[in-house]
Amino acid sequence: MPNNAIFDMQLDTKGNIWLGSNSGLIKFSSQNHQIQKFDQEQGLANSEFNSDTSLTLLDGRMVYGSPKGLIFFDPLKIKIMRPLSSPR
Repeated sequence: MPNNAIFDMQLDTKGNIWLGSNSGLIKFSSQNHQIQKFDQEQGLANSEFNSDTSLTLLDGRMVYGSPKGLIFFDPLKIKIMRPLSSPR
């Protein structure tokens, strides 16, 4: 399987796109067009996510399936780290 394969995509209530991949969760900000990656270094239990296993709950939390179980998080409460890229 290619490195950084994208499996699932969800939209949060602020219009940001969240992508599950085989190397972490990736957030694309609709406001400033920055990309951020979240993995075990940011506290996730796992950095690998399964295909077709994500959903957004009615309360806004997201769920992504991984080989180690389900990862639940609130995308509006994740601490912002340094972005991977920003617009030029």
